[in-house]
Amino acid sequence: MFNRFTYLLLFVLLVQFSIAQNTYKYGDFNVRNFSMNEYKGVAQNWDIIENNQNFIIIANNTGVLHFDGEIWTKIKLSNGEIVRSLAKDEKGTIFVGGDNEFGKLFYNKQGAISYQKLSKEISNQDLGRIWYTIPTSDNINFVTRKNIYTLSPNKKIKTTSFPKGLKSFKNIKYGDYIISQLENEKPKIKYCVIFDGNSFKKIENSDDYAPIVFFKSNNIDYVVDQTGLIKEINQTNNSFKFLDIGLKLQAPEKLNIFTIAINKLFIAAGTSGNGIFLFNRKGEFIKSIKSNEGLMNLQIRKLYFDHNNNLWSCNDNGISLVDLSSPVTIINGENGITSVTEDIYFSKEANYLATRSDLFIEEIIDNKKHFKSTSVFKMEVFQIKDFTFSDGKTKTLAIGNDGIYEYINGTSKQIAKIYAWDLSQSTSNPDRIWIGLDGDGIGSLFYKNGMLVIENRSYKGTSGDVRKVIE
Repeated sequence: MFNRFTYLLLFVLLVQFSIAQNTYKYGDFNVRNFSMNEYKGVAQNWDIIENNQNFIIIANNTGVLHFDGEIWTKIKLSNGEIVRSLAKDEKGTIFVGGDNEFGKLFYNKQGAISYQKLSKEISNQDLGRIWYTIPTSDNINFVTRKNIYTLSPNKKIKTTSFPKGLKSFKNIKYGDYIISQLENEKPKIKYCVIFDGNSFKKIENSDDYAPIVFFKSNNIDYVVDQTGLIKEINQTNNSFKFLDIGLKLQAPEKLNIFTIAINKLFIAAGTSGNGIFLFNRKGEFIKSIKSNEGLMNLQIRKLYFDHNNNLWSCNDNGISLVDLSSPVTIINGENGITSVTEDIYFSKEANYLATRSDLFIEEIIDNKKHFKSTSVFKMEVFQIKDFTFSDGKTKTLAIGNDGIYEYINGTSKQIAKIYAWDLSQSTSNPDRIWIGLDGDGIGSLFYKNGMLVIENRSYKGTSGDVRKVIE
């Protein structure tokens, strides 16, 4: 029995093949980290977007980074400054906001990417840092702490200043509006306004609320702030109000959210120093992605779902790609598995692993799946499964290193001292269980009067190792 073929090196949990996206809350997703040497930029990244050709565009401290899936290309601004923000309009044009400059990207006939400065007519002004680039209708808005620079289709630029004494710290697109969260230090003021392209109007019930993202569900408009608090947006004529609805992202710990990305299945929250938290669209917590799960940096600047619904993360120290489209999550030694896994058993009460050291049972600790030894067999366990017989009763049988056992409520009882590889129920008679033997061919157990007995230790004409019996 000690030379049994090792066919599982890692325990992988396959779920929900009916859809491309994985919603399973346990196990680790594959995380691909891109280093500075790969993308040819410096550590800090601010924003990310995908163009109509599904190429990834990233705002980096050294310029715009362009990734076609194989090759990284860097495009510098005219002034060589930091790129802070990106946006795509309805035509697919990528607009770029940087320090004291904004412009757009374009491709020539050969497919090479270039940058064109669009802020020339106001180059004599100190524009400041363009923290947000937001398209609305036909216009593109470049937002700094003090002003919104609106670029019209005729390339004219209109400057709209925020109310005197107030600075803008959070800005989000809301249809053809921009919602801005404004602050002032003395006296301490914090509230939100809505910008319609010409003027600002205060949003009722927005004091001390800093929305990070807008999303729509069942034709209702919602916003989420940096603590995960969700409010409904109510519009009556030209009046706007945030409604308290008693909803919040159900995080296991206090969050300081810096960015949020949303697709049809997930709400992904990137935090300031604590990694990524995943929620379903109801706001229920799924799992966190931190250093232990492979994330290279926990200071998340921007999250973005690409066309494959994989999650990109712009970090303070690199770029990460979380493979959420795969139906596979990985559970390994960090989850308590200390030996080779031979079989997986799903019962109504719990999930088990048959391993080379014992039977392991799952437990959930701090919203993470772990496995611990049951200390029931204290030997190699090669298979465990349920068998339901003709009288409707079910028994759980396991193959151990020295025989076949019945597993009952956390205890074991040996049925036969026989070396086996496989137990398979007969399709013609559910009371018969075929045994794939170690070196002796095929045997069988039979169920009668609530008891399992050896029917045949080795059928004549069978021999050798039988790894699987199929009737």
